Amino acid sequence: MNETVTTYYHVKETTLIRNISLKVFLSDIQTKAELIEYLADKVLRYNRSSNNRLKKFIVTSGTQTRGNVDIPDSLLTHSQEEADTLLILNAVSVPHEAELVVSSPDTDVLLLLVHIYLHLPVSTVFLAGKGRLKRNISVCNIGNDLVQKLASELLGLHALTGSDMSDRFAGRTKDWCFQAFMSCEDEILDALAMLGNDNSLPSGNGNLPVAQKVAIVTSLLKKASLDPQDLKTTGRCPTCLSFQSWSRD
Repeated sequence: MNETVTTYYHVKETTLIRNISLKVFLSDIQTKAELIEYLADKVLRYNRSSNNRLKKFIVTSGTQTRGNVDIPDSLLTHSQEEADTLLILNAVSVPHEAELVVSSPDTDVLLLLVHIYLHLPVSTVFLAGKGRLKRNISVCNIGNDLVQKLASELLGLHALTGSDMSDRFAGRTKDWCFQAFMSCEDEILDALAMLGNDNSLPSGNGNLPVAQKVAIVTSLLKKASLDPQDLKTTGRCPTCLSFQSWSRD
Protein backbone atom coordinates (compact mmCIF):
# COMPACT_ATOMS: atom_id res chain seq x y z
CA MET A 1 0.00 0.00 0.00
CA ASN A 2 1.42 3.39 -1.01
CA GLU A 3 1.65 5.91 1.80
CA THR A 4 0.51 9.46 1.14
CA VAL A 5 3.47 11.81 0.99
CA THR A 6 2.99 15.12 2.81
CA THR A 7 5.16 18.21 2.98
CA TYR A 8 5.19 20.56 5.94
CA TYR A 9 5.45 24.32 5.38
CA HIS A 10 5.85 26.73 8.27
CA VAL A 11 3.23 29.45 7.67
CA LYS A 12 4.45 33.01 8.10
CA GLU A 13 4.62 36.29 6.18
CA THR A 14 7.70 35.23 4.21
CA THR A 15 6.58 31.70 3.27
CA LEU A 16 7.08 31.26 -0.48
CA ILE A 17 4.07 29.53 -2.03
CA ARG A 18 3.96 30.99 -5.54
CA ASN A 19 5.21 27.81 -7.23
CA ILE A 20 3.50 25.37 -4.88
CA SER A 21 0.11 23.83 -5.72
CA LEU A 22 -2.65 24.24 -3.17
CA LYS A 23 -2.94 20.45 -2.88
CA VAL A 24 0.75 20.08 -1.97
CA PHE A 25 0.71 23.10 0.34
CA LEU A 26 -2.25 21.73 2.33
CA SER A 27 -1.05 18.11 2.31
CA ASP A 28 0.29 18.28 5.87
CA ILE A 29 -2.12 18.64 8.78
CA GLN A 30 0.27 20.89 10.72
CA THR A 31 0.49 23.29 7.76
CA LYS A 32 -3.32 23.46 7.68
CA ALA A 33 -3.46 24.23 11.40
CA GLU A 34 -0.85 26.98 11.09
CA LEU A 35 -2.64 28.49 8.07
CA ILE A 36 -5.93 28.63 9.98
CA GLU A 37 -4.23 30.39 12.90
CA TYR A 38 -2.49 32.79 10.52
CA LEU A 39 -5.73 33.71 8.72
CA ALA A 40 -7.64 34.02 12.00
CA ASP A 41 -5.04 36.45 13.32
CA LYS A 42 -5.26 38.52 10.10
CA VAL A 43 -9.07 38.66 10.35
CA LEU A 44 -8.83 39.83 13.96
CA ARG A 45 -6.29 42.51 13.12
CA TYR A 46 -8.41 43.81 10.23
CA ASN A 47 -11.65 43.85 12.19
CA ARG A 48 -10.00 45.77 15.00
CA SER A 49 -8.78 48.43 12.59
CA SER A 50 -10.56 51.65 11.63
CA ASN A 51 -11.47 50.07 8.26
CA ASN A 52 -13.82 47.60 9.91
CA ARG A 53 -17.49 48.08 9.10
CA LEU A 54 -18.65 45.18 11.24
CA LYS A 55 -20.00 46.08 14.66
CA LYS A 56 -19.46 42.62 16.10
CA PHE A 57 -17.20 39.76 15.13
CA ILE A 58 -16.09 36.38 16.47
CA VAL A 59 -13.23 34.32 15.07
CA THR A 60 -12.75 30.65 15.98
CA SER A 61 -9.57 28.73 15.16
CA GLY A 62 -8.61 25.43 16.70
CA THR A 63 -10.13 25.41 20.17
CA GLN A 64 -9.75 29.17 20.68
CA THR A 65 -12.40 31.84 20.05
CA ARG A 66 -11.68 35.58 20.03
CA GLY A 67 -13.66 38.70 19.15
CA ASN A 68 -14.89 42.10 20.32
CA VAL A 69 -17.99 40.76 22.10
CA ASP A 70 -18.65 38.47 25.05
CA ILE A 71 -17.76 34.96 23.92
CA PRO A 72 -20.48 32.35 24.67
CA ASP A 73 -19.45 29.64 27.13
CA SER A 74 -19.99 26.96 24.47
CA LEU A 75 -17.19 28.53 22.42
CA LEU A 76 -14.88 29.09 25.37
CA THR A 77 -14.83 25.50 26.62
CA HIS A 78 -15.20 23.39 23.48
CA SER A 79 -12.85 20.68 22.15
CA GLN A 80 -13.96 20.76 18.50
CA GLU A 81 -11.27 21.08 15.84
CA GLU A 82 -13.12 20.13 12.63
CA ALA A 83 -14.38 23.03 10.51
CA ASP A 84 -17.83 21.43 10.06
CA THR A 85 -18.54 21.10 13.77
CA LEU A 86 -17.01 24.50 14.55
CA LEU A 87 -19.53 26.08 12.16
CA ILE A 88 -22.33 24.32 14.02
CA LEU A 89 -20.92 25.35 17.39
CA ASN A 90 -20.96 28.98 16.29
CA ALA A 91 -24.44 28.64 14.78
CA VAL A 92 -26.09 27.43 17.99
CA SER A 93 -24.68 30.44 19.86
CA VAL A 94 -26.64 32.87 17.64
CA PRO A 95 -29.79 34.37 19.27
CA HIS A 96 -33.03 32.83 18.00
CA GLU A 97 -34.39 36.19 16.85
CA ALA A 98 -31.38 36.80 14.58
CA GLU A 99 -31.01 36.07 10.88
CA LEU A 100 -28.36 33.40 10.35
CA VAL A 101 -26.61 32.56 7.08
CA VAL A 102 -24.22 29.59 7.05
CA SER A 103 -21.96 29.43 4.00
CA SER A 104 -20.11 26.21 3.15
CA PRO A 105 -19.39 24.11 0.05
CA ASP A 106 -19.86 20.97 2.17
CA THR A 107 -23.31 19.36 2.26
CA ASP A 108 -22.27 17.64 5.51
CA VAL A 109 -22.74 21.03 7.16
CA LEU A 110 -26.31 21.24 5.83
CA LEU A 111 -27.05 17.80 7.25
CA LEU A 112 -25.69 18.83 10.66
CA LEU A 113 -27.77 22.02 10.59
CA VAL A 114 -30.96 20.10 9.80
CA HIS A 115 -30.17 17.67 12.62
CA ILE A 116 -30.18 20.55 15.15
CA TYR A 117 -32.66 22.85 13.39
CA LEU A 118 -34.82 23.24 16.52
CA HIS A 119 -31.87 24.96 18.24
CA LEU A 120 -31.29 27.48 15.43
CA PRO A 121 -32.99 30.77 14.51
CA VAL A 122 -36.11 30.19 12.40
CA SER A 123 -34.59 32.30 9.63
CA THR A 124 -31.46 30.12 9.33
CA VAL A 125 -30.41 29.57 5.71
CA PHE A 126 -27.63 27.54 4.14
CA LEU A 127 -25.79 29.35 1.34
CA ALA A 128 -24.85 26.82 -1.33
CA GLY A 129 -23.34 26.94 -4.80
CA LYS A 130 -21.06 29.40 -6.56
CA GLY A 131 -21.55 32.44 -8.79
CA ARG A 132 -24.89 32.42 -10.59
CA LEU A 133 -25.72 29.06 -9.04
CA LYS A 134 -25.69 30.42 -5.50
CA ARG A 135 -28.93 29.85 -3.59
CA ASN A 136 -30.27 30.07 -0.07
CA ILE A 137 -31.72 26.88 1.40
CA SER A 138 -34.04 27.21 4.39
CA VAL A 139 -32.77 24.84 7.08
CA CYS A 140 -35.95 24.97 9.15
CA ASN A 141 -38.16 24.24 6.13
CA ILE A 142 -36.20 21.03 5.51
CA GLY A 143 -36.39 20.11 9.19
CA ASN A 144 -40.14 20.70 9.30
CA ASP A 145 -40.66 18.66 6.12
CA LEU A 146 -38.70 15.76 7.59
CA VAL A 147 -40.43 16.12 10.97
CA GLN A 148 -38.36 16.03 14.16
CA LYS A 149 -38.17 12.24 14.38
CA LEU A 150 -36.45 11.84 11.01
CA ALA A 151 -34.22 14.90 11.53
CA SER A 152 -32.92 13.41 14.79
CA GLU A 153 -31.84 10.25 12.95
CA LEU A 154 -29.87 11.93 10.17
CA LEU A 155 -26.51 11.72 11.96
CA GLY A 156 -26.81 7.96 12.43
CA LEU A 157 -27.62 7.57 8.75
CA HIS A 158 -24.73 9.84 7.78
CA ALA A 159 -22.21 7.90 9.90
CA LEU A 160 -23.23 4.56 8.41
CA THR A 161 -23.54 5.58 4.77
CA GLY A 162 -20.39 7.61 4.16
CA SER A 163 -18.82 10.67 5.75
CA ASP A 164 -15.39 12.27 6.13
CA MET A 165 -14.43 9.27 8.26
CA SER A 166 -16.10 6.42 6.34
CA ASP A 167 -16.75 5.09 2.83
CA ARG A 168 -20.04 4.60 1.00
CA PHE A 169 -22.39 1.90 2.22
CA ALA A 170 -22.14 -1.10 -0.16
CA GLY A 171 -21.13 1.30 -2.93
CA ARG A 172 -24.49 3.08 -2.83
CA THR A 173 -24.81 6.86 -3.17
CA LYS A 174 -26.12 9.17 -0.47
CA ASP A 175 -29.27 9.75 -2.53
CA TRP A 176 -29.99 6.02 -2.64
CA CYS A 177 -29.31 5.61 1.10
CA PHE A 178 -31.58 8.54 1.93
CA GLN A 179 -34.46 7.03 -0.07
CA ALA A 180 -33.93 3.75 1.77
CA PHE A 181 -33.81 5.65 5.06
CA MET A 182 -37.16 7.31 4.35
CA SER A 183 -38.82 3.90 4.02
CA CYS A 184 -37.16 2.18 7.00
CA GLU A 185 -39.22 0.65 9.79
CA ASP A 186 -39.58 2.60 13.05
CA GLU A 187 -37.29 0.24 14.98
CA ILE A 188 -34.48 0.87 12.50
CA LEU A 189 -35.02 4.64 12.68
CA ASP A 190 -35.02 4.50 16.48
CA ALA A 191 -31.72 2.58 16.45
CA LEU A 192 -30.17 5.16 14.11
CA ALA A 193 -31.27 7.95 16.46
CA MET A 194 -29.52 6.19 19.37
CA LEU A 195 -26.22 5.88 17.51
CA GLY A 196 -23.67 7.76 19.62
CA ASN A 197 -26.36 9.53 21.68
CA ASP A 198 -27.33 7.07 24.40
CA ASN A 199 -24.93 7.50 27.34
CA SER A 200 -26.56 4.62 29.22
CA LEU A 201 -25.13 2.13 26.70
CA PRO A 202 -21.59 0.75 27.03
CA SER A 203 -18.98 2.61 24.98
CA GLY A 204 -17.36 1.18 21.87
CA ASN A 205 -18.72 0.00 18.53
CA GLY A 206 -20.94 3.06 18.11
CA ASN A 207 -22.72 2.66 21.49
CA LEU A 208 -25.33 0.31 20.01
CA PRO A 209 -26.18 -3.26 21.03
CA VAL A 210 -25.04 -5.81 18.44
CA ALA A 211 -28.64 -6.85 17.66
CA GLN A 212 -29.57 -3.31 16.67
CA LYS A 213 -26.46 -2.81 14.56
CA VAL A 214 -27.14 -6.05 12.71
CA ALA A 215 -30.79 -5.01 12.19
CA ILE A 216 -29.78 -1.64 10.66
CA VAL A 217 -27.24 -3.11 8.25
CA THR A 218 -29.48 -6.06 7.32
CA SER A 219 -32.33 -3.67 6.51
CA LEU A 220 -30.14 -1.50 4.27
CA LEU A 221 -28.59 -4.53 2.54
CA LYS A 222 -32.01 -5.95 1.72
CA LYS A 223 -33.12 -2.60 0.30
CA ALA A 224 -29.97 -2.72 -1.85
CA SER A 225 -31.06 -6.18 -3.08
CA LEU A 226 -27.96 -7.71 -1.50
CA ASP A 227 -27.95 -10.93 0.48
CA PRO A 228 -26.92 -10.15 4.09
CA GLN A 229 -25.15 -13.53 4.15
CA ASP A 230 -23.01 -12.75 1.10
CA LEU A 231 -21.11 -9.48 1.44
CA LYS A 232 -18.54 -10.05 -1.32
CA THR A 233 -20.23 -7.44 -3.51
CA THR A 234 -19.95 -4.71 -0.88
CA GLY A 235 -16.27 -4.03 -1.60
CA ARG A 236 -14.37 -2.28 1.19
CA CYS A 237 -17.39 -0.77 2.93
CA PRO A 238 -16.27 -0.79 6.61
CA THR A 239 -19.83 -1.03 7.92
CA CYS A 240 -20.51 -4.12 5.82
CA LEU A 241 -17.21 -5.72 6.80
CA SER A 242 -17.97 -5.06 10.47
CA PHE A 243 -21.38 -6.66 9.97
CA GLN A 244 -19.68 -10.03 9.42
CA SER A 245 -18.13 -9.98 12.91
CA TRP A 246 -21.27 -8.50 14.54
CA SER A 247 -23.50 -11.23 13.10
CA ARG A 248 -21.18 -13.91 14.50
CA ASP A 249 -21.36 -12.51 18.05
